[in-house]
Amino acid sequence: MSVFRMEPLVIPNAATVSQAIGGNLFDFLRSLSIHAPASLAGVTKIEVADTEPDVAVAGDFRDLQSAGADITIPADSTIVLENISYRSLRLSTTVAPGAGGETYDVTAKDATI
Repeated sequence: MSVFRMEPLVIPNAATVSQAIGGNLFDFLRSLSIHAPASLAGVTKIEVADTEPDVAVAGDFRDLQSAGADITIPADSTIVLENISYRSLRLSTTVAPGAGGETYDVTAKDATI
């Protein structure tokens, strides 16, 4: 089992969603960790889709929930996702960030033994 750094998720200046990641890589992951920056412009939620990231469109994404509540990422914290059963993941925010945007570091743990 190894841990590796993935491309960060970035919500650009004046935007409300990040790029999507995922695809076949998600088939081999045991877990995915998303690390939020120290300050956030708004509430950040995780959105997922059943389509590949290179073909997913806005209508494909829905909020990821646990126990009926949207999963959010507080500032300066890390959230770990396990049992990944979707093809694409992106972040959305309620308030577009200012200059520089918001960058979320992403690490993954593969499922190999």
